[in-house]
Amino acid sequence: NEGDEVVINGATYQVPEGGKSTVLIAEVAKAEAYHAAYDFGTGSINGTVLTFALPALQGPAVEMPQPMVASNTTTSLVFKDLLGTLRLNVTGEGAVKRAVISSHGTPIAGVGEVDLNFVGSPALTLDESGSHSVSVDLGEGAELPAAIDLMLPAKNYSGFVVTLYGTNDEIVSGVEIPAVNVQRGSIAEAEVEFAPGDNTETTYLVASIENNADGNATTWAPSSVLYVNGIPVEM
Repeated sequence: NEGDEVVINGATYQVPEGGKSTVLIAEVAKAEAYHAAYDFGTGSINGTVLTFALPALQGPAVEMPQPMVASNTTTSLVFKDLLGTLRLNVTGEGAVKRAVISSHGTPIAGVGEVDLNFVGSPALTLDESGSHSVSVDLGEGAELPAAIDLMLPAKNYSGFVVTLYGTNDEIVSGVEIPAVNVQRGSIAEAEVEFAPGDNTETTYLVASIENNADGNATTWAPSSVLYVNGIPVEM
């Protein structure tokens, strides 16, 4: 889009015109190689390493960075996505207000890094301390059937566990999604049924954190997700 900013070799340039797949960015300092990044939110670039945050809370009302990177020894830069979309096609009756998607032991949100000095495809890595779950907030609810989208690092995943929350406090937990390949800039789809049945009675647990060694209290982070009996539960 016109006015968007790209970072090339550490300097920021504006896209001169929108509506085109190829544009000319003028007055770029000549170099032996060109490393660029686009739409990485509040992230930063140190040398040739881009660091940015992939949110664990997503949804239509959440501003979401969709970073793209490029690298070449010539002046032709082809920007490549770092993320792909997992689309949950949810069937059933009623409306869903939130979905929690959990991986099998792989971080899918948190601090990500990618070296802009790459050949072929960029390699995005997430810090091991990152979240294994992503929560998608659907506001007042999405009437079913509905497509629920979330952005994930491009990767071949062994599967996910999905928990759905209905607008009438129904909960469907432990829905397994088989292995899925989320590709850069593409949409991978999975089918999920929202069928609360008769086993949706909820139990309320009290979860607290013991004080620090200095006696100060520790608080839960917003939108924290706990695992209770192997199932992700929102706070």
